Amino acid sequence: MSQQSFSRARHRVGAVLSAVALTAALAIGTPLAASAEDLGLPSTGTVERVPAAPVIGGIAIGKSTASIEVRAGAASDSEDGGPVDTFEAAITRDSTGETTTQQRGTPGSFDFTDLAPGLYRVVVTAYGPGGDAAVTGYGFVIPDTVSAPLIDAVDAGWSGVTLSVRNVNDAIPAQPGPTERASISYRLILDDGVDVYETASSAIDGTIGYAHGLKPDTTYTATLTVSYFSPSAGWFGTSEPAITTFTTRTGTDPVPTAPRAPLPENLTEELRGGIGVPPSAVAGGTVTVNVGELAAPGEPVNGWLFSTPTLLGTEVVDAAGNVTFVLPADIPAGAHRLAVTDSEDNLLGWNDIQVAAAASGASPAGPAGEEKPSTTLAETGAEVPVALAGAALLLLLAGGVIRGARGRARRV
Repeated sequence: MSQQSFSRARHRVGAVLSAVALTAALAIGTPLAASAEDLGLPSTGTVERVPAAPVIGGIAIGKSTASIEVRAGAASDSEDGGPVDTFEAAITRDSTGETTTQQRGTPGSFDFTDLAPGLYRVVVTAYGPGGDAAVTGYGFVIPDTVSAPLIDAVDAGWSGVTLSVRNVNDAIPAQPGPTERASISYRLILDDGVDVYETASSAIDGTIGYAHGLKPDTTYTATLTVSYFSPSAGWFGTSEPAITTFTTRTGTDPVPTAPRAPLPENLTEELRGGIGVPPSAVAGGTVTVNVGELAAPGEPVNGWLFSTPTLLGTEVVDAAGNVTFVLPADIPAGAHRLAVTDSEDNLLGWNDIQVAAAASGASPAGPAGEEKPSTTLAETGAEVPVALAGAALLLLLAGGVIRGARGRARRV
């Protein structure tokens, strides 16, 4: 048999065997190990994997805008993680079904503008040679301008005022995912023609006020509006104002009674963490506590340190919900609890804090208990003889380097 005839015969035998193997595999369900070339099928080449589903890092909303932060997804198993050619963000207005899309070749921020008020559904898709993968279930709301609030009553004191207001409904529904949800707040501006005072509150209890700082026997114009607020866009969607006037009382505020410490047993686990307290502080230093919306800006609150109740003082909450207390220098180092009460001695919350001992700044004592001046440069370890230091001072005086100065206080 010639070599060419032998090759043809071998090829026929191989084809017959491959056909037999295919028939047997189909008959008994055995996995097929023959190659596509052996079976006479066209080769498909490398199979591209499906892209990993993208990630929505956040959705920030404004008055008529939305910014969707998209990140590339991570491969979750051997079937995911293929290359991505295009990222697409699509938003659909729920009431009309109108869809707006944006595409880009890399992940990043997809910014949509000129959006009408309403609820929007979000779908972000990664497209690649191996297919596509999408993330769904996200949404955001572009709020509409809210209705004007109603002022039911005004209770003016000597240096403060409380307004009873009609709560308006916050129509923004709960949203899944890391959407930056705008919240609704009342804004109160008080103007006596000379000074302007402003505060904001959610008015959950139906009141908003300015606790201290107003002038007695003074007429104020109160302007109350309702707005939405988001950290990225600030205030937007402001309502029509409700305006009224009032006059504070004549005289001075009654002498307040001394604050009463909360009972240690009232520092329960349910109230732990109601206020923001730094994990550590130094005796004699300051500590800034955040009370959030538990106390309105301008409202006085009391700080307490436990286990032995120690009054840290009464301070006024600032516009960011923060209040700063000074820790006594003689507080024992160690673990303590810091609690805050309002002007009526109601416990707002408490949290743990670790207090370190104050750094010792006392110098070694001289004769008769007097402090002996230090001749050591701070933090250098180098010692300077007192005589040499005196000579250097004389040289500075001779050169006119040191001169006296008198500052004049200037009232701003």
